[in-house]
Amino acid sequence: MANETMNLNTPILTLDSDTVLETAQSKADLIWHDIQNAYRTRKILTGILGGIEKTEAGSLIAIIYYKDYRAVIPISEMMINLIQDETHDYGDFSLRQNKVLNNMLGSEIDFVIKGLDTKSRSIVASRKDAMLKKRQIFYFDQVNILVR
Repeated sequence: MANETMNLNTPILTLDSDTVLETAQSKADLIWHDIQNAYRTRKILTGILGGIEKTEAGSLIAIIYYKDYRAVIPISEMMINLIQDETHDYGDFSLRQNKVLNNMLGSEIDFVIKGLDTKSRSIVASRKDAMLKKRQIFYFDQVNILVR
């Protein structure tokens, strides 16, 4: 691990004398700062659905990759609204949700950050909140257009 850390005292040849070096750590810190700002302002972010995992408790979670970070979205926050009653019995509910998520793998997912852990740099998010916020923006903007 000692070989992986970069000694900033080592002279580095740059093309411009006033160039600021961007290390992997400084880039990660900048992205984390962006994530913290998005959390505070409840900004809608877009990431790639990269996987589906089952927790130790047995519930499904969606794994979203945003830049270099991994965000976790519980299945209840993914807004996969499947009908489950006696007339629409298509099998196990969680298996159906898993199939829908598998079909969505690789797609862009909007989400709002619900919680952060700065020590482990973990992110918990909600797709539901992002979709509801987009719906509000869409309809609010439509009302403004109609009023003008």
